[in-house]
Amino acid sequence: MMVGHGWLLAAAFTWALAILHARRHAWRRSPLDVLPWQIGVATVLLWILAFALEPAGYLDLHHPSLWLALLYLGVLAGPTATWAAVSVARALPPVTGSLGMLGVPLLAIASSVVLVGEPVTWPLAIGTALVIAGIAIVITARP
Repeated sequence: MMVGHGWLLAAAFTWALAILHARRHAWRRSPLDVLPWQIGVATVLLWILAFALEPAGYLDLHHPSLWLALLYLGVLAGPTATWAAVSVARALPPVTGSLGMLGVPLLAIASSVVLVGEPVTWPLAIGTALVIAGIAIVITARP
């Protein structure tokens, strides 16, 4: 469990770096213009990592649902989410953008409980309460 917490902290740190980069970068093109390169480079790096770290991994290349999922994630969901996140990071103050992004996992948790019947465990409930408390603290502490 501690390794998972470390990965979450690393993800939060890299998200903070991404926000700083998006705000400080001297943009010559819009995020939408560079999106194909970003997605292409990420795809190549993830394939290399997958082959290196999961050599016994398996994908059923003959199953149509795999290709539908890859098409949806690679062409619609991934690029759209990346473009939206970068645009928000550029347009809003860092604290506002970060707090808004915290709504994503909260929505995912609520959706999984309501739509899929995912059980609400104590760690999940406590984590959700801490995220909501953090948002409330920042909102009420601002002048």
